[in-house]
Amino acid sequence: MKIFQCTTLFTPAPELTRTCIVVEGGRIKDLVSPAEADRIPDAERIDLGGRLVGPGLVDIHCHGAMGSDFADGTIEDVSKAATHHLRQGTTTLLAGVGSCTLQEMKQACATTRALMKILRNLQGVHLEGPYFSLQWFGCHLREMIRNPDRAEWSLLEADADVIRLMTLAPELPGALELIRHFSRLGTVFSIGHSDASYEEIERAADAGLTHSTHFFNAMPDAHRVNRVLLPGVQESVLLMDRLSTEIIGDGIHVGARLVELVHRFKGPGQTALVSDALRGVGCPPGDYAFGPRNGKLCRLIDQPRVGIVPDDPTKLASSAIVLSDALQILGGQTRIPLSDLWQMASLTPARIVHLDRRKGSIAAGKDADLLVLTPDRTVADVFIGGERVAR
Repeated sequence: MKIFQCTTLFTPAPELTRTCIVVEGGRIKDLVSPAEADRIPDAERIDLGGRLVGPGLVDIHCHGAMGSDFADGTIEDVSKAATHHLRQGTTTLLAGVGSCTLQEMKQACATTRALMKILRNLQGVHLEGPYFSLQWFGCHLREMIRNPDRAEWSLLEADADVIRLMTLAPELPGALELIRHFSRLGTVFSIGHSDASYEEIERAADAGLTHSTHFFNAMPDAHRVNRVLLPGVQESVLLMDRLSTEIIGDGIHVGARLVELVHRFKGPGQTALVSDALRGVGCPPGDYAFGPRNGKLCRLIDQPRVGIVPDDPTKLASSAIVLSDALQILGGQTRIPLSDLWQMASLTPARIVHLDRRKGSIAAGKDADLLVLTPDRTVADVFIGGERVAR
């Protein structure tokens, strides 16, 4: 048994002071006062001092790090990327796989499945693509963009156990059938890289769509049709209570005031923070492929540190952060309370992909995944299942 002594604890909400976390068998057994903790015999005591303690972070949109992308599909690449994010506080991670071939998708799923038994933060796959609008495919390879084809996606059924999230454009022919079918198998569907109308999004929500990918990015805003101003994907998502959303938390893809706007409209319970991390995270500036190694080259730049598309420098291409960076960046740029930001980076994404029974908050019965920050919100310590992660 272990007892973690905390001065400031974000559960993530409410914020507690002078609270002890009792951990047994890798799970949280109870939250008790220091006096109650003193009465527990034969426990290892870990004093976290005056640092900020909260649940380990949950990143449902992350592509890689340290020169490796989850779409590379090798044991070495997936392990390297997942381990880097774990050391920086992401104790739950979906392996993001950009638009690629069916064979590459299946290889990424197979590798992730094998590593989930070893890498405790790896909890499944997020297929971002390839079923996108040709107007909004962003930094994905144009030649990989296609419509949903039952002959193709039926071959992914065997991987439904690890495909926890799929981003697609729901207006495409065949998309609703795909949403209905895989929703029954447990996959969460998200709108992204889409040109759908409000009505098309409503029909997709009726079919099982529940989430929206990297809000404000690769999605149109209001536009006129026959002189009438109609909602784009952005306004439609804000209007639909049954759709959650996510924001890339680097302060560049979405500026501070717009982060506050989404927080005000959707609330911390419907807004997740994500990294959307490029394989260049943890690497020097330079060119890095998005998706598999034969994917579109993206350029990691400094000032500001972000990924761009080299042939169109106004177009962004993934971020250069880990999710814990978002707590520091948005904590400094926005007026959103840290308790809300922590929720948006832990419990909310866990709920979105149905992992909240075990992940995302400090509560009895949940995995003892903890992130410890210094007062200036840099990572001081990470625990997964109550065990300290080597950093």
